[in-house]
Amino acid sequence: MKRNLMLVLVVLSTLTSPSVFPTPTIINGYKLWQACKNQSDAQDLAFCVGYMTGLQNAEAAWGVFNDVSGYKKPYCVEFQTDPDVLLLVWLKYVEENPEQLSESALATYLNAMMDAFPCDESAE
Repeated sequence: MKRNLMLVLVVLSTLTSPSVFPTPTIINGYKLWQACKNQSDAQDLAFCVGYMTGLQNAEAAWGVFNDVSGYKKPYCVEFQTDPDVLLLVWLKYVEENPEQLSESALATYLNAMMDAFPCDESAE
């Protein structure tokens, strides 16, 4: 019994160690842009697709929250818009606004979406 309890305590202590839950890193627009432009590197491509997919999933969740809470949406993109289109919109935006690449990737994404998909008065 004591042996099982010790084993459980050891497992639990490893789950809460800093190495398992590292401090999140804020990714800037430049790092994401580099990864998304480097289509020949599988690791960069996976990072790009994963990050953009995460942003789009967060956007979908935020959209549901906005619908329920009545908050105004910052931009209005169709839910079923192809993720590749959103990536191309973002890439075009940061290439036309390179001064924003030092900002967080999230900020550049939101700016790109607000620029490309503004809400009309009836959608707000």
